[in-house]
Amino acid sequence: MLRHVTRLWTDALDFIYPPRCLACAAGEQAPETPHLCVACLQALDAEPMPPPVDFVEQFLRRGLQKAFDECRAAWHYSEKMQRLVHAMKYEGKLSIARLLAKGMSMRMNHLNHAPGESMVIVPVPMHARRRRERGYNQSALLASELSKWWKLRVDAKSLRRVRDTLQQALLSAEERHRNVEDAFAATPPDAFVNKTVFLIDDVVTTGSTMNACAQALKSAGAARVCVLAAARA
Repeated sequence: MLRHVTRLWTDALDFIYPPRCLACAAGEQAPETPHLCVACLQALDAEPMPPPVDFVEQFLRRGLQKAFDECRAAWHYSEKMQRLVHAMKYEGKLSIARLLAKGMSMRMNHLNHAPGESMVIVPVPMHARRRRERGYNQSALLASELSKWWKLRVDAKSLRRVRDTLQQALLSAEERHRNVEDAFAATPPDAFVNKTVFLIDDVVTTGSTMNACAQALKSAGAARVCVLAAARA
């Protein structure tokens, strides 16, 4: 309900104050999105895609074992991407998820596959309290939009955040690991047996949150966990 109220409020503000490009403040928008002008959208499309990240060395230094099998992001966390993600997460501009998901789908073409029951899209879950405050989970929005491109089922219920945590952005790498340790669980415990899981988030930084989620998914029987994010910080 709150998500719909947020969207109505945002639409009303856009009607009164027509949106400008989030990157350069131009008054003209690209046909594909009201949030970027044509030039900035083209520049975003032309940005190089970050290489895959395995986090092995970083995890080893902290005594961790990597639980996911692959980690990719569609973009670097540039100033332009920061503005888009911030507007999606905190300003109720939910349609940005559609723009980012389209780019993720196009850029991650190595994931071309025949849709099957063994594959599922799972968003990084948000604690119930924080979801009530924000009204939506931006990772779930991205997952929902990606499912339309990849023709795969979204499971936004079986992986849960069972412990409220501090915001990762406020913490050091070591603190991030401790903050999300045992914060996720899958219900039922065999929810992902033999599944290939595409684990979706907006930004991946140290990999701590994704690794904690992947541990819960593997404990629930997942055969493979592919971490996919809009941006790599």
